[in-house]
Amino acid sequence: MLDAPDPTRLFFLGPRNAPVEELSIVPVDFAHLFSLIPHVGRNAAVLYVAIRAMRQRAGVTSFAINDLAWMLRARPIRIRLWMQRLAREGLLVYHMTNGSFSDVLLLEVAARPDAGRTHDLPTHWVPHVLPRLNRTRFLVYLWVRSHEWGGHTAEVREERLARELALHPVRARFHLWRLRHAGLVVWSRKRREFTVRDPAPLSIPQQAALRLRELRVIPWVAFQVVLAIAMGVALTLFILHLRQ
Repeated sequence: MLDAPDPTRLFFLGPRNAPVEELSIVPVDFAHLFSLIPHVGRNAAVLYVAIRAMRQRAGVTSFAINDLAWMLRARPIRIRLWMQRLAREGLLVYHMTNGSFSDVLLLEVAARPDAGRTHDLPTHWVPHVLPRLNRTRFLVYLWVRSHEWGGHTAEVREERLARELALHPVRARFHLWRLRHAGLVVWSRKRREFTVRDPAPLSIPQQAALRLRELRVIPWVAFQVVLAIAMGVALTLFILHLRQ
């Protein structure tokens, strides 16, 4: 009597690639980026960086217009207008089509010229740092980083900053002051130079604040007002406690 057939199947294992354990980065040519400002404006230039970074983070998946809107503090209609400016410059090609449950925006990013000032930008700066600064201040931060010449030391000339980013000198000085207040740019009176710092990892309250903004639970302006009131109340209670 013949043995019953054995249904066991054989699978042959092959070598697998080692898992990637590096940060996700996107190369940004700062010279090319800042040269776009006279043609597309500051907002569209920041959107260009954000789209490329989010494309790198998404991989084969997708992301929504609203994912960009909350990071850039802009309405979706403004995102589309800035995309149109990038398209006119040949930086993007996009096409609206129908998806299974919603409209789909098919995007293609054109190859960029190499102007010789390419930096590897961590893609997590877009969802973590950009929303906490704002579009213009984030662009100022990238401009300062583009002028590093060694040891995180940057040569910053306010008149050149204002000219290249199409900013009023007072606004340029204000954004530099806010970056110093945030700890991203440090001014040394002794050496008379700026030092650029990488953004610190997000704390738990910062993670929660960004998540609330992403979910649009609390508008950003209202959140700032509530936070300021809470800090004022906490400071008042602390002072009263010290006086007791």
